[in-house]
Amino acid sequence: MFFKINRRGVLAGAAAAGLCPRAAFAARRLVRIGQGGTPVTPSGMACRTFADAVASEPLLSAMLRVEVFDEGELGDDLPALRSTKRGTLEMVTCGSVVLSSFQPIVGVLDTPFLFKDAPTARRVLDGPIGDELIEMLKTKGIYVLAWGENGLRHMTANKPIREPSDLVGLRLRVPQSDVEIKSFRALGADAKPIPYLNIYEALRTGQFDAQENPIANIESARFYEVQKVLSLTTHIYSAGAIVASQDLIDDLTPAQITALTECAKKGRDAMRRTADEAERDGVARLRAHGMTIVSDVDVPAFNKAAQANLESMGQVFGADFMKRLIRAGSGAA
Repeated sequence: MFFKINRRGVLAGAAAAGLCPRAAFAARRLVRIGQGGTPVTPSGMACRTFADAVASEPLLSAMLRVEVFDEGELGDDLPALRSTKRGTLEMVTCGSVVLSSFQPIVGVLDTPFLFKDAPTARRVLDGPIGDELIEMLKTKGIYVLAWGENGLRHMTANKPIREPSDLVGLRLRVPQSDVEIKSFRALGADAKPIPYLNIYEALRTGQFDAQENPIANIESARFYEVQKVLSLTTHIYSAGAIVASQDLIDDLTPAQITALTECAKKGRDAMRRTADEAERDGVARLRAHGMTIVSDVDVPAFNKAAQANLESMGQVFGADFMKRLIRAGSGAA
């Protein structure tokens, strides 16, 4: 007969055997959490806040030791999420685009002009719809502890983007998201994906006319060196998640899982604060770097132009779900 031996059992056995606290302390599990941005991006700040919270939580600090790895050191977002799903990496932060590779319905969060604003999106994800998506991800072996974000996405180019007609024919870099590609092509853009790390060179050489990203990413990637204009389109709320491996969860008691989730929520809150700060202060820094800031974007015109595409998502993700999501995203519920 075979029994699973996990760290929880080792620590419990050590305590029962009367081993000294130092012996139990030495048995702490290393929890590596990977993220693709620099330490000061929303995901970087989330990971550090999470690590500090775990170190301060009595139910977890004697069992877990969290170490943060930045800038894709443990792999780009998708490979890192695969490793977390397999249990060879303990935790990762990643965007909804990456999550949709395993559960396609999560990709709907990246539909342009779905959410009225960031506070509305946060209420939706922290509510019943967000819980539904978490349960759907669990069926694919992905354990989301908390929803986070990378901020509102805006467009950079060498011309202003104020209205839908400005997108027509624009060679626009987008993430590897079927939803984003379809949505921007429906608005007339020549939208194509390339990896995030390749954007700078693609803009520098003229392979693309424009790209779209949150302010924190635009600043940290120095896109202001190769693009002249930032248009504050707020077209996508860039959702993300703090994800744990099932192997890690299986090592914890129900009380410890609850404590770990609360620590992840502290990371989520730090992620949101950092995104808000970047939105508020990053624009001024980008202006100081020489970018022209376009704030008079005709968002109602974009909303109107995007409506047909939004409604068409019901054919892919279910009409009832999309109706509820569109209504909640508008701030009506």
